Amino acid sequence: MNIDLNQLEKSLMYFKMATYYYPKSANAFDSLAEFYFKQKDYKKALKNITRAYSLSGKESHKKKIEIYKNNQ
Repeated sequence: MNIDLNQLEKSLMYFKMATYYYPKSANAFDSLAEFYFKQKDYKKALKNITRAYSLSGKESHKKKIEIYKNNQ
């Protein structure tokens, strides 16, 4: 994957495209949130993981919300 190859701009583009083309995909927003979290952009990470949770209602997304909040 591009993020593993340190191609951050390309990775971000793919994650954003996924949320654009699949706006009801919790997985797409979760992936984008993880990207931002790894970049220490906690505000954007929280925004996207919250969106993922609103789409899925999954406990795993809810737990990530708490983790991301604690890193702000």
